[in-house]
Amino acid sequence: MRKHYFTILATAFMLSVTSVGASAGDVKTDKGTATLPKAVLSFLNSNSGKAYSAGQFASALKSKAAGAEGETNNLKYETVLTEDFSKWTAGAEGAPDALDLSDDSVSLQQHMNLQGGWMGLYAYQAGGMAYFGYDGEHGPGFLKTPPIDLRGKQGVYRIKMRARTASNTNENQMLQIWSLNEGTSTIINAQGQPFGKEWTDLEWILSGGAEQTSIMFYGNGGNIYVDDFTVETVTYPLNTPKISSVSLDDANVVTVKLQPVDGATSYYLYAEDSDDDDKVVAEATTTSTEGVLNFVPKDKVYYRIKAIAKGAEGESYEGSWWGQLAPKKVGAPKPLAASNISDNGFTANWEKGANAAQTIVAVTQKHVATADGESFVIFDDDFSSLDDATEQKPVVVAQMGYCDKYFKRGGWYGDIVAGLAGTIGITNAYAKYGLAGSLTSPAMNYGIGGGKITVSAKVKSYVDDAVLSVAFMDGSTKVDEKTIDVSKAESTFSVDLNGGKDGYKLCLSIKDAAETGDYIFIDDLKITGTMNKGDVITLPFTSFYVPFPATSYDVTLPFAGEDNATYTVQGYFSDELKSGVSSAVTVKDEAGVGSLTLDGGGAEVKLTADGVNIYNPEKAAVAVYTADGRTVTSFRSTSDNTNVALRSGLYIVRVGSKTFKVSK
Repeated sequence: MRKHYFTILATAFMLSVTSVGASAGDVKTDKGTATLPKAVLSFLNSNSGKAYSAGQFASALKSKAAGAEGETNNLKYETVLTEDFSKWTAGAEGAPDALDLSDDSVSLQQHMNLQGGWMGLYAYQAGGMAYFGYDGEHGPGFLKTPPIDLRGKQGVYRIKMRARTASNTNENQMLQIWSLNEGTSTIINAQGQPFGKEWTDLEWILSGGAEQTSIMFYGNGGNIYVDDFTVETVTYPLNTPKISSVSLDDANVVTVKLQPVDGATSYYLYAEDSDDDDKVVAEATTTSTEGVLNFVPKDKVYYRIKAIAKGAEGESYEGSWWGQLAPKKVGAPKPLAASNISDNGFTANWEKGANAAQTIVAVTQKHVATADGESFVIFDDDFSSLDDATEQKPVVVAQMGYCDKYFKRGGWYGDIVAGLAGTIGITNAYAKYGLAGSLTSPAMNYGIGGGKITVSAKVKSYVDDAVLSVAFMDGSTKVDEKTIDVSKAESTFSVDLNGGKDGYKLCLSIKDAAETGDYIFIDDLKITGTMNKGDVITLPFTSFYVPFPATSYDVTLPFAGEDNATYTVQGYFSDELKSGVSSAVTVKDEAGVGSLTLDGGGAEVKLTADGVNIYNPEKAAVAVYTADGRTVTSFRSTSDNTNVALRSGLYIVRVGSKTFKVSK
């Protein structure tokens, strides 16, 4: 288990290579793909399969074949191969023959209608039909046809057969089809269809037929019967449109260019999202050879763009493009002045940047303490952005870089940091390579309140007992380091650090661990300080990823006393593709906090069983915020005492211009 776990997390830091822009039949090796089906591996180990590579099959399986949508009239079919297994007379349905017919190539050919070139594995006679067995080592049985000419007039062909499963453990299976170009040793396409215990008629209409095309087919769970196998060329009324290019010309503008088709009066275009069960995400009709699909592509997601020519004679088979969509660069958005400024926050505004799928709004808050002894939360994160990370699919938070995408407040630097199940994991497994594994906060004024802060969190190790180091960093020097013993059982710690100064950073790292390395997982990390009146602290920025087409965002942020905020905007498509950061816009509630005549000077806030009681003799405006700035409630008090119900947590209570921090 330990080795398995480290293999999984180590894999998270490995880069993969993917093919972009590959059309159907244009297959490239993908080194980051999953394990191939055993039937394919068995074929690759055969004499016939040695001409192919695992990468070709992996890419074809990942991309899938384009298949005809709906029904079209006036299609012409010409049979190229038909096999009813009428010569497979031994055995019976329910009691297949014990002899693997594929063991003897000569005998196998003699049992086929089109003789010469058939091959397979675990293929048995069953009284006029074929039975494919299963072996734990080699996987399901299969058959592969000899090379046949499927060029036809348009390279479109139809495969038909019927199948049923005889397996009690795999009652619902997929019948997998592979089309192989034997002339060039490439994979044309791959496609599958479901079937069950009852006989099911299966049909595929595919494109890319070559002069020497062979068809390989099997049930992914094995132990199946197949019968009435037919391959035909298909001619549509109109030729298949060829997609010349697909480009992302703005955040939601996907331009598709086609080669003209004789007889076509229009072209129907649509896009499918491979990450969402091939859901259609956009469609359009154009009368020219250029059209636009309006959708916002996601980073590293494969899309299939399809085009069907239409005219008086009928329709064409669909032309297809398959690949990832990304702009060459992302334009910078233009920041605009804030609006709707109040003591509860403001609205950030901007003009969108070209090709930006999202706009990052980074808000920095400067807080000025209004009284001695004010408890202030510097950082509080439950890492909920990583809730979906699993042991099978951990998230790389940072190899050596900033963790802004996953932290509620930015500026933290990570050295080999992974996310798992809503926690942050640091490791020293790569220490011998000079990658120690740590989390370091941005430089801040840790000198507030005399330089004392409290750091608390939940922690646990994975391999063995480990030691977590928590310390101020003055450059590369640790100041007032505290250590926490961490075990595989989750525990909570709280330590005080002293001697903090303006410009210091806070660092968490593994002090000691198992010889082969360990992970320490951290959750609910919280840093608090006590401020004296007039102390100033500028908090790390909070990033908000605002999806296109929005050009404004409501920021909830309590302003107290001389507090202010700034925000910048940045165009974003992916972590690798984003614009520069804009100049900052400064926001201050000049007409809000500064003009209050009722300052709540006599106000008091006390905890109750259900929340807080607010004593407000001046009946000043009241607002209650969560620690991360979200408004819980706001009102103008009409009595001296008001009760507000609250759940457990940390809150900021504002009465006039007086601020209270309460923890329930």
